[in-house]
Amino acid sequence: MMLDFLICFEHVNREVENDALIKFELEKRGYSCEIIPFNGPGFFRHSIYKKAKVVVVPWLRYDDNVFHYLALAKRPFRLVNLQWEQVYFDEDIASGMARTTGQAKKAFHVCWGQNSKKRLMDWGIAERLLAVTGAIQLDYGFPIFNNYFHDRKTIASELKLDEHKRWILMVSSFAYVNYGDAAIKELEAQFGLSLQEQVNLHKTSQSLTLDWIELLLERIDCEFIYRPHPSEKLHGRLIAIKDNYKNFHIISNYSVKQWAKICDRLNIWISTSNAEILSMNVDYAIIRPVPIPEKLEVESMREESFITDCEAFLKYNSDISDPIDNLDIPLVDKMKKLSHFYHYDNNNPAYIHVANYLVQIIEQSWGQVYEFSFKQHIRYGWSEFKKKIISLIMELSENINSYKLIDSLPIKFIIKTNLKNSIENKRKAKLIESRMIGYLEKYFEGEKR
Repeated sequence: MMLDFLICFEHVNREVENDALIKFELEKRGYSCEIIPFNGPGFFRHSIYKKAKVVVVPWLRYDDNVFHYLALAKRPFRLVNLQWEQVYFDEDIASGMARTTGQAKKAFHVCWGQNSKKRLMDWGIAERLLAVTGAIQLDYGFPIFNNYFHDRKTIASELKLDEHKRWILMVSSFAYVNYGDAAIKELEAQFGLSLQEQVNLHKTSQSLTLDWIELLLERIDCEFIYRPHPSEKLHGRLIAIKDNYKNFHIISNYSVKQWAKICDRLNIWISTSNAEILSMNVDYAIIRPVPIPEKLEVESMREESFITDCEAFLKYNSDISDPIDNLDIPLVDKMKKLSHFYHYDNNNPAYIHVANYLVQIIEQSWGQVYEFSFKQHIRYGWSEFKKKIISLIMELSENINSYKLIDSLPIKFIIKTNLKNSIENKRKAKLIESRMIGYLEKYFEGEKR
């Protein structure tokens, strides 16, 4: 059976709910669609015998990214870049880490707002390949989603939290704290730059933030939820705080949107989740124990107000009825500041606009022509061959619902663990996808009645 759309995801909590919205809308219009991890179980199957007319990807920047996704696509090639990260800081762009280059410029690109569109055009991408749709993660403030999220009692029961206490959330973005020296050196070599300033900033900021959190835990009785960044690995101090304070919880489950719905206070550091939180009519505080240089500041946060000392942090989280100087700004005014970065249609959610764009792409007769040198074919081809073998192993293990095959392989323990985690992530993604689509089916069935 020929597949119309294949949507690939990287991070489950960041993307799958949004991908499921797109899938629901496309299937409602009569198209076939599947959602798979961009580099895990499903990649082998779709690259060999179930290619798609349109492949929708989480991000697309370099030639090797394009080569990877072309294995999933039928001719004429149609790759669509959802760009799940579109708000950056200057150093990311200047270094090339966030830049769209080479063959990736030929793809179709979804833009959250005019800021992203202008940047891509400045990089030489044709305007006909760009569509401003708005950001799907901002859709959850629409009335359609009023009953989608779990209530506090449900989450409390599942995660063993006291629903009657104050819930305080910290959205961590300290990705570089323990990224690993080898991984940092690999990035530095790839882009020809030093990441030492960023690594130091992440480490110092997290250390002081944890100091503040420990003081807060000594002062008030609450449930403190520390939500780690998807790339963040738990280290000794975090584990020690968790062991010392039974009301300190490190929880990766659920999206920031879900937590925003049920927590009493929200704290973020340097995160684009500020926009999606605002779109749900929820406020937050930005914690800045260490000043961030302008070149490392997220472009959409430059005009925000910050908590820069421990006493203000303690006051904000201890007394939920007492506003903090310079933080008591109407949410509508905060949202206006972000309008350059996020187009927002009050009448239609962004996922509808994205689906419209994808349908427009699949119905046209032309696609993209990609050109790779012989050297690139050899280098990328060998890398992709290994990814296919790894994906096949995961698919076989997934189908027999057993890890015996993985455990029997003569490979490192950490690789076996990563393979198993990839399978579990896909299972988790399927549950999230099923829940979202089931919710929408019931909602629209109710609308018909």
